[in-house]
Amino acid sequence: MITPEHETLHSPGSRQIPNPDHSVLIAEDDAICRKILQTWLKTWGYRVVVAENGIKAWEILQQENPPKLLILDWVMPGIDGT
Repeated sequence: MITPEHETLHSPGSRQIPNPDHSVLIAEDDAICRKILQTWLKTWGYRVVVAENGIKAWEILQQENPPKLLILDWVMPGIDGT
């Protein structure tokens, strides 16, 4: 369960922005794309949750307090957007 309390988001070239929940779900089956996105988002101050397939992403979204920001691959194993 992800429940950050009034943490601060750091974005490149800007001031700190108060953000009570800056978790992000990356649902991506390509390991290289997933790692690049994860690295960038962590650098920018996000708490990152990853899913390698649509089923795992759906399970994460069903949890209490799921990530509010989603980066989703359209075509994935398990469940996809088609």
